Amino acid sequence: GTDRFLPVRSDTTTIFTCFLEYGPEQVLVHDLVYSRLGPDGEWELHKSCYPKLRLAREWVAAELRGAGLDLELDEMEQGMVTLVGKKL
Repeated sequence: GTDRFLPVRSDTTTIFTCFLEYGPEQVLVHDLVYSRLGPDGEWELHKSCYPKLRLAREWVAAELRGAGLDLELDEMEQGMVTLVGKKL
């Protein structure tokens, strides 16, 4: 649905939006960047697309522990997971 469209950043000369396509093992990220060209106000569109891996939080934590690291930080803020492993 439309929830996959995300405004990223905008100002007077740039509008940056992305949309996401979720697969079982990766997310396909589509970036759409509109740039204003000069004082006449024409807009130019730049497009790109790239895959990002989808890694389960629990799997990453287990891999860190399995590599002999202690989980120093394990948190989620605004949908972003942060895991920090520290050598024992």
